[in-house]
Amino acid sequence: MGFVNRGIANTLGAPADLVNAGLNTVGLGSEQPFGGSESIRAGMGYLGIETPDRAPETMGEYVAAGTGEAAGALLPVGATARAASGLKGMAGTLSRDMMNTAARRPVATLGTEMTAGAGAGAGRYVGEMNSDDPTIRTGAELVGGLAGAMAPGAAVSAVTRAPVTGTAIRMGKAAVVPFTESGAKVRASRRIREVAEQSPEEINRALDAPNDYGLDPATRTGDEGLIGLRQSVMDENPPLRREGRDRLRQAEAEMRADIEGDGGSIEATRQFLAREREAATQALRNRMQQAEARAQQRLADLSPQRARSESSAIFREELTAALKDARAQERRLWQMVPDDVTVPTEAARTRYEVLVADLPRAQRDDMPEAARRFLERGGNDAFGDAETVKEVRGLRSRLLDDARKARAAGEMNQARLADDLADALLDDLAAPGAGSAAFDEARRFSALVNRTFRQGPAGRVLGYAREGGDRVAPELTLHATMGRGGETGAAQARDMMGAFEGDLPSARAPAARGAMEDYLKAQFADTAVRNGRLDLNAARRFATANDETLRQFPELRRSMLSARSAQAVADIAGQATRGQTARVDDPVTRFLNAAPDQEIAALAKARNPAAAAQTIRARAQMDRSGVALRGAQSAMADFLLTGATRGGALSGDALSRLLADGRTGTVARELLTPDQLKRLERVAGELRKVEVAREARGNAGPVMDDAPNRVIDMLGRTLGARWGAQAGQGTSGASLLTANFASQNVRRLLERLTNDKAAQLVRDAIVNDPDLLRALLADASTPATAEAVARKLNAWLAGPAVNAMPGRREEQQAMPTQPLLPAPKSEPEALAEALRR
Repeated sequence: MGFVNRGIANTLGAPADLVNAGLNTVGLGSEQPFGGSESIRAGMGYLGIETPDRAPETMGEYVAAGTGEAAGALLPVGATARAASGLKGMAGTLSRDMMNTAARRPVATLGTEMTAGAGAGAGRYVGEMNSDDPTIRTGAELVGGLAGAMAPGAAVSAVTRAPVTGTAIRMGKAAVVPFTESGAKVRASRRIREVAEQSPEEINRALDAPNDYGLDPATRTGDEGLIGLRQSVMDENPPLRREGRDRLRQAEAEMRADIEGDGGSIEATRQFLAREREAATQALRNRMQQAEARAQQRLADLSPQRARSESSAIFREELTAALKDARAQERRLWQMVPDDVTVPTEAARTRYEVLVADLPRAQRDDMPEAARRFLERGGNDAFGDAETVKEVRGLRSRLLDDARKARAAGEMNQARLADDLADALLDDLAAPGAGSAAFDEARRFSALVNRTFRQGPAGRVLGYAREGGDRVAPELTLHATMGRGGETGAAQARDMMGAFEGDLPSARAPAARGAMEDYLKAQFADTAVRNGRLDLNAARRFATANDETLRQFPELRRSMLSARSAQAVADIAGQATRGQTARVDDPVTRFLNAAPDQEIAALAKARNPAAAAQTIRARAQMDRSGVALRGAQSAMADFLLTGATRGGALSGDALSRLLADGRTGTVARELLTPDQLKRLERVAGELRKVEVAREARGNAGPVMDDAPNRVIDMLGRTLGARWGAQAGQGTSGASLLTANFASQNVRRLLERLTNDKAAQLVRDAIVNDPDLLRALLADASTPATAEAVARKLNAWLAGPAVNAMPGRREEQQAMPTQPLLPAPKSEPEALAEALRR
């Protein structure tokens, strides 16, 4: 017990001894500082507690001293934990965890500490007996301490195999599971599950998708929690961080190359479209010109030879000539009638009296002398109620001759009076009465001539006004008759041609008909021709208004219909040409006139982006080599790349927005193939994952951040510091250095033996092994699932277990993507290597 007490005093006084050692270096220390180990031993002596002055010599004394040091360490560590438990942050959390552990398992905590101290004492004895090297002695003490710490566990393991005690012991096993290899699996799985924001099913679907760009498992999932944990892994491992950045850059470069495709030339597209536009435009113009030429030819066939007034005058001449021919025929017929045949004169005398009564006194001298002599009642030479045909015809011939002379002299009223009375005498000649066949034929013919040329439109045209002039001017002859249009015009045209083709056929009929047709052509041209082209609407109105008249001239009507049809074709061709030119030229011109690299933007700004892009695609597809279309698709890819670049890096969200945009996306869907669009959508999704990974922060905390992790850290630091101080005792300032050295090495050793397994599981799952990530996420509630998960985890543990050994961390960091390493060294070899380091 003396050496136990000495060990307690040495441990309790270690802080004061360390401070005093530091003061000794500057000449301010003392031989027996208050609170130091010597001071405490003196106090214990006053209380009758034995503390030998000599150092331990036998193994038993060394074991007792080590046990005392461990017992002495419980008091300051527990006090420190209690004092720090009220703090905020990690210090408070760690302290509370330590207190809770000790409260839950006080016996195990005390037993582990005591056996660890005893083992450390034994190790110290072995070291001092076999070597003068302080490092070897310290190593031996550490090995003995670890062996002593594990002794209770070995004893418990033996007890747990007993039927009675096994059940009770297994109930406490959960407390130490986190520090075992099996616990590493549980802790790693729990860590992965707690940071994952998506369900395991969603993550598995993402991992099942093709990994075209070599993304690490965490980035492939797109899960922000796992990507945050990935960043934590990177933050703790600079070489891995550099490799992660390189992998993201390489993936983005591959995605950019995927978007760019085969790199067609937009200049080749421009050249092809320019040539095609010119050729297509010229072909359309040729078609329009041919149709226009046909229309012009049809219109030329309808061109009148003269103006309407000239045609009317010609028709009037032909009508007057036909009347003269009829009169000559009439005279010949009357010459064949016997002279002694008498006819009444009532019509001529009555007409004379009416005319004289209508004349003003100043114009009564215009009455022909022959008329006054023979038709005025009571005169010496006046006709009686009946006269011979010879006398009546003689007077009529005289009056007609007077009419011709008067008209030649410009005496139009006198000519009118003479013609009017001559017509009245003709009526008398035609009056019914007894006579020969020749008389009847002459009388019938005279009645026909009178009806044809003195009645209806012909009579109105050939008649005279009261003042003696023409009732209708010759140049207005056709305008006043057939020119009225409609049914009236058609009827009058029919009657006018009746003077030539009716009961009195005339050789002048073709000329008269030609004059009428020429009049209609001139009327059609004046009405329906505008600037040398046929106005279809005006032509349609003219044809409707003069349909009945035109039916009397079938050839002319067909020519007009042909002209209308030709012009309609020309107009349709022109409209189609202009419309087609607009459909071709508008998008193509917009495309060709755009600034370099702005061709797609120009299409997107069109009134109808889909139609514009369809036109460009259709025109480009006419290039059988495919160069023109590839150039347009390349321009589309460049536009998407430019629009999706943010701060020099591609943005998946920006690319998705471009593809979904009502204008840009529409153009893309028209220019690109379905496979190309699917590839772009897949690239956008992968880019979003890269973007999340690139912008991620290590907000998930340390790779392993749980209570076992914090306990290991605290115990490692505490035990290491205590043993290090003991190893450096007796050398000025050395105990402080050896305490720090031992604290770090013990902590690292414990971490690597327990904590590094879980951390490495997480690292490999996040960075390298998607199947391992699936296993850690899997629900092992069913036997089949549990077995599959166990196989995967055990396969992993068989390879990288060496990563938990000291000295292998740097090697693993240098090769983060190669988890399967050579078989691990034995623990003594690994520990020796750690001590050498």
